Amino acid sequence: MFYSPRASVLANVFPDYRILPMIKVHGRDNTPAPDGLAKLREILAQRIDLSLIFEEEGLAALCKASGGHPRILMTLVRNACAYAVNRSSKPIDANAAERAINRLVSEFSRSIPEEHFPLLAQVYRRKQVNNDDSHRLMLQNLSVLEYMNGAPPWQDVQPVVVRLDKFQEVLADGT
Repeated sequence: MFYSPRASVLANVFPDYRILPMIKVHGRDNTPAPDGLAKLREILAQRIDLSLIFEEEGLAALCKASGGHPRILMTLVRNACAYAVNRSSKPIDANAAERAINRLVSEFSRSIPEEHFPLLAQVYRRKQVNNDDSHRLMLQNLSVLEYMNGAPPWQDVQPVVVRLDKFQEVLADGT
């Protein structure tokens, strides 16, 4: 809501607001952020016994694909559970994780307007958004995530959006 044009009204009503940043799963230079990935595992470990449910590769893939957004991580885990096959002692393997991630990729492919792909490519390259309606919408629909791990805050494209063919085409075109 604080990315909307009504943010100043909300700030007046709720003067002590907090924007919760994403947990950093990678840095601005796209290198992995082990501390952030460990924090996501910790969040899950407070809810389930990871050693009973996950194969390591599946858990790592879900944490990275979440982009550091805890609610997206929970959705990915829930979907991976639905795809899990009890053929091993740890049902969420890389296959179940990949199916859950692909489901989220499909959801984003249907929800991102065509005109956002060049903007998403710019965000991916610059790690920042402009203060306009299109960029605010991308923050609202979570195709772009904001990280406040260090100053100044920075933004990046949600990792599953990066997997979209259309995104990759626009990124390769340099537009």
